[in-house]
Amino acid sequence: LYGNTIAVIITVLVAFTAYGSIYALMMSYSRLPFAAARDGFFFDWLKAVHPKKHFPHYSLLLVGGITCIATLFNLDFIIAATLSSRILIQFLGQIIGLTLLRKSEPDLKRPFKMWLYPLPSIVAFIGFAFIFVSSGIEAISLGLVWLITGVGFFLYWAKKNDEWPFKENDYSIE
Repeated sequence: LYGNTIAVIITVLVAFTAYGSIYALMMSYSRLPFAAARDGFFFDWLKAVHPKKHFPHYSLLLVGGITCIATLFNLDFIIAATLSSRILIQFLGQIIGLTLLRKSEPDLKRPFKMWLYPLPSIVAFIGFAFIFVSSGIEAISLGLVWLITGVGFFLYWAKKNDEWPFKENDYSIE
């Protein structure tokens, strides 16, 4: 419509924007394992900060390595697998956790009441479960692999640091 020059300019701008977006995502996502390690909830070697540039370089290498592995798969599959992992771990987990907390701690002070509880939780659970099941067996499998891998790493860390579930602690909520 506007010629080759405009097409080249737009292409360069899109590529530059994509590069900037990926750079920002890589740098921000590398902070997650770094913060977990710094707080004692992940591997110690991930809390290292580059001596001159002051960024979590080992954590960045970990996130970059996982990203490199992800490039071997189809983008549609990666999106479905990421969505199914997030639904399984975050959304369904939060609904189950909220329900268990309300049952185990009925006298816990709450900042607000959920209208028609537990109906919103049930509707959300059914909706997220439908999306999870609809994402396909491959994406579900990868989501479960990520979940099992995460649980395995957590159990290894907990055993190494003598933490729950390997140590009896009083985790009562006050």
